[in-house]
Amino acid sequence: MISSTEIHNLYTKIHQPNEIEILITEAEKGDINIELFDALCRAISVLQVSHLEGFMKDFLKALIRDLNQHLDFVDMPIGIKTTYVKSFCLKDGNGKYNQKQIERLKSKFIEFPIQIESEPFFYHKENKNPNSKLVHTIFENLGIKNLFSYIKDSKVDVVFEDDQNATDDIIKKLNTQIEAGVNAFPYTTDLNEFDFNKSDINDSTKTIYEEFLDEVNGLRHKIVHGNIIENQSSIHEIKRINQNILIFKLSVILIGTAVITEKIGST
Repeated sequence: MISSTEIHNLYTKIHQPNEIEILITEAEKGDINIELFDALCRAISVLQVSHLEGFMKDFLKALIRDLNQHLDFVDMPIGIKTTYVKSFCLKDGNGKYNQKQIERLKSKFIEFPIQIESEPFFYHKENKNPNSKLVHTIFENLGIKNLFSYIKDSKVDVVFEDDQNATDDIIKKLNTQIEAGVNAFPYTTDLNEFDFNKSDINDSTKTIYEEFLDEVNGLRHKIVHGNIIENQSSIHEIKRINQNILIFKLSVILIGTAVITEKIGST
């Protein structure tokens, strides 16, 4: 087995110092004037969404690179094969794909040393902002139906209970499992430790993490498009959002790698 993976490199990257942390440190200085403080807070709110979008793109690229390196097309999860093949097909007048055409292309792709690309998995017809709809679409494109059904009522929900000790503990445990579980391929991450058990949820009812992502994206949208021109966030709230985003990123890595590994070789 290879001693490292692209997903492990991504995991390492998200723990490196970044511009958001630099701006938070500046905003926390006691002698900062209010105008600069407000400007920093508004900038951070925009960058938090930008970094999350970048993470989702990097996650897809890293995952696809690992699959390309270690698997032939025939052994890739069925959902990934289907999404990639669809990128070469056109929809009919009713907006549907020809399933026979998809299956024929799959059978042909198996005959060649195909290296798939990540772009088809990020596509969303409405937008590319990392709101809950885009995240949902990305995981469906990977063949994982409703990421949020795994997160719902899991141990990571503790981040919304305003218990810092419990939150620090869950971050530590997520880091420990991911560090060990994605260091080689196939991944060995495990859903059970964090109760990432797929649950039945009503598609019309948003989970707490869906609401969180949409609120963060909504604030960014209002700032960028001039709907609000004054700072509405405290530094405590900004740091809480940053922490919640980190736990979401770690959850994406753990759930994504665990479920994809389960689906390897599916037909």
